[in-house]
Amino acid sequence: ERYRALTGAVVRRIGRVSAATGAIIIAIYLILGTGTVLVWAIRNHGTVAELFSLADMQIGSRILTTIACVVWLPNLCLWGLSWVFGGGFSVGDVATFTLWVSRSDGLPAVPMFGVFPDAVDNDPLRIVLMLLPLVIGLIAGLTVMLLPRCFGIGIPRTFQEYDHRSIAKDFICSAVALCLTAAMVSVAFAALFACSNGALGHQRLSHVGVDVMQSTRIIGQATLVGLFTAWLLVLVGVYAVFGIRWARERRTGQRRERISQPHDGVTNHESAITPRVVNSTHQAKEEQGDNNESAD
Repeated sequence: ERYRALTGAVVRRIGRVSAATGAIIIAIYLILGTGTVLVWAIRNHGTVAELFSLADMQIGSRILTTIACVVWLPNLCLWGLSWVFGGGFSVGDVATFTLWVSRSDGLPAVPMFGVFPDAVDNDPLRIVLMLLPLVIGLIAGLTVMLLPRCFGIGIPRTFQEYDHRSIAKDFICSAVALCLTAAMVSVAFAALFACSNGALGHQRLSHVGVDVMQSTRIIGQATLVGLFTAWLLVLVGVYAVFGIRWARERRTGQRRERISQPHDGVTNHESAITPRVVNSTHQAKEEQGDNNESAD
């Protein structure tokens, strides 16, 4: 019963931590996707205005068209997330948008399409954008490992306080929780990306959206690498400090032995020597006088 209770508590703890961490990471990614679309809209609002002018739309028609395009906002946020992490998206065979390429050939004059981004020419900025899921996973992993409400793996104050069994159990449980978190993120975005795809017609516009497998792999792998980088950092940190303290304790013990050895040698040597005792009898003065008189 006790074993089952402990096992149940560990399983519930792993499930709770992995579910909460996965939900937080998914929320952060969705916020990033929304922010990406807002940046597109701010940078390309002039292109959208030109498309409205080409379509000869008045103010009322522009407002209605903008409201109608809001329905596409969740899809755009997911496409923006795939784009900012290096996956990209496409509008049939007529347009492709990634961090490296922005190509459109015969794209319909729909005002919503005017917000689609240009390629990023700045290589350092492109690298930073692609590293975002790894950094987010790293921060989330460190939080899970170090936060007392999660696993609270820390460095004991002294060498004697190291409980290797408890520390090993925490590392194993945290590894399982991080694996479940990465799996949860991958499955969630695979489903979201699949739902965000659609079609605007036949033939050249038969597929609009992201490559589900490629985008899911980019997000899932980067998140997993970030989570387990955090796990390895904490593992190395804890046992590096343990090794340093172990070496210090060993050096201190050897120094104490060297200091105590001379004292032990002197004690043994002194105990091996038996002092010689000279027996002598002290005679009183009266006895000496009696002896002299008898001699006379």
